[in-house]
Amino acid sequence: MKILAIETSCDETAISILDFKSKYKFEILSEIVLSQIDIHKEYGGVFPALAKREHLKNLFPVFFESLKKTKMLEKRKKNKKIESEKLKKIKKILERDPENLEKLIEFYEKYKKPVVKHISVTHGPGLEIALWTGFNFAKALSVLWDIDFVPVNHLEGHIFSALIDKKKVKKIKYPALGVLISGGHTELIHIKDELSYKIIGETLDDAIGEAYDKVARLIDIDYPGGPEISKFAEMFHVKHQKKLKMFHVKHKKHEFYAWFEKKFGFKLPRPMLNSGNFDFSFSGLKTAVLYLVKKQEKINKNFKEALAYEFENAVSDVLLKKVEKAVDKYKIKEIIVGGGVSANDRIRAEFLEKFEKKGLKIHFPDKKYTGDNATMIAVAGFYRYKNGDYKKNEKKVYSNLDLKYVCRKK
Repeated sequence: MKILAIETSCDETAISILDFKSKYKFEILSEIVLSQIDIHKEYGGVFPALAKREHLKNLFPVFFESLKKTKMLEKRKKNKKIESEKLKKIKKILERDPENLEKLIEFYEKYKKPVVKHISVTHGPGLEIALWTGFNFAKALSVLWDIDFVPVNHLEGHIFSALIDKKKVKKIKYPALGVLISGGHTELIHIKDELSYKIIGETLDDAIGEAYDKVARLIDIDYPGGPEISKFAEMFHVKHQKKLKMFHVKHKKHEFYAWFEKKFGFKLPRPMLNSGNFDFSFSGLKTAVLYLVKKQEKINKNFKEALAYEFENAVSDVLLKKVEKAVDKYKIKEIIVGGGVSANDRIRAEFLEKFEKKGLKIHFPDKKYTGDNATMIAVAGFYRYKNGDYKKNEKKVYSNLDLKYVCRKK
């Protein structure tokens, strides 16, 4: 079963084509991701109107290249006109995207329909202005080719991203715990069974990735902040390797924190560490950094390194404590970590060290799937399609869609 998937929830234009051989085995025929990071850097974050413009510009070339790469482009012997009813439908769908409308009409006339079973596309959450671009493009294609249209929750895609293992989808023992950590989301999800989710904890304000970006701006580090903060934290680790190793071997984390505070003169808060629930709050952590920076006479490289390291300590302490409580309460058998922040080496190492000792399997995405991509949307779409569990006549995108929305054959 061949699936074409489209992802345009933020600032990546991504299209993948997968061929599922069975429930757990598939072949990736093509996966293309065009990032807009360089375009948005000067704004210190994603500028929505620019994101939309780039998606509209990139969608057809990426789509065409994907089919070309898979050798699924076959020219007609003679051009074929679109039936009037189909033409009317796609004109309505793409009324605000005349350029791609024209390109798809020309494409249909020149090329035969490829063997694709259905189209999966992200319909939320994300930037609404960006979501519509991929959603409408996919909708028009499904009409042109007379194939099924499967709307996919972007967050569910990130859960499945951690289960992609080369040419197969990992089998999971339930109940599992989903840990979504990204620029827009920090959530703990009780996964009772396949495609069955209950959010048990979420951020009350800033998401982890958002906090990384804001802290990076405060100390004049380039966007995106997450990878750059981690680089500075790693520099600190390398400089103080012997001292850190000594505390680590002795399992004396509190003594390390005392040493750090004495040497560098500050300690960041751990918001909601002992709140008694599974919710998060990172705005206070960001504010603590703001006040610390204001008091600092000189923001030099050493200060940035120490701050980055302590910031990652604070984030990791809170995250691990909440996850540990959830694991114990819900008798969790496996942990699935997804989202952009799951690429963080420090978080990966601490999760593995803490939970593998308890006999828990931890699933992280391959780093190329931690960011937004269409392969995860294809996999999630396959499972939704296989179970017949998707909204077949979806007409809208949802900027705030979350995993409280579970389709159940609506």
